[in-house]
Amino acid sequence: MAVRFRFPFAPFGVAAALFFLISCGSPPAEPDAISSEGVKNPDPLQPEKPASLSLPEVELRQLTAIQPTKGALDAARSFPVKPGELWIKLNCTGDGIVTVDVQPLVAFDIPCIEGETNQTENQLNLVKAREITLKVSAPEKVDWSLLAEQ
Repeated sequence: MAVRFRFPFAPFGVAAALFFLISCGSPPAEPDAISSEGVKNPDPLQPEKPASLSLPEVELRQLTAIQPTKGALDAARSFPVKPGELWIKLNCTGDGIVTVDVQPLVAFDIPCIEGETNQTENQLNLVKAREITLKVSAPEKVDWSLLAEQ
């Protein structure tokens, strides 16, 4: 005697399985690359440059400026900062690395190349007001200047 089970939902299960298999087949054809404006990029390995953003002009207050100098800063500069954006802008030329130490927060290295002027802008987002100290060190063959703004 054979036992036979009856599943009233079997046709729905088969239909669902077929739909799943069909939908998981090959993906739809897509263009090589599309920019945010929807224009086809002819070379997907070279992404399009984004349109320049126009940011609102924000008037920054100069906290300290160090005129062009060579080598390490003789004396550290200390000053109070408020919560918000702190900008450390450094220009350098010469062969070597300039180290900017924003104590007690962070230190970062800026590479400089002989014959080129490297202009960097470093943004720090401060959560609270504090006193910071800037120390800059560089090889004697590197000329640099610095501006701190908030």
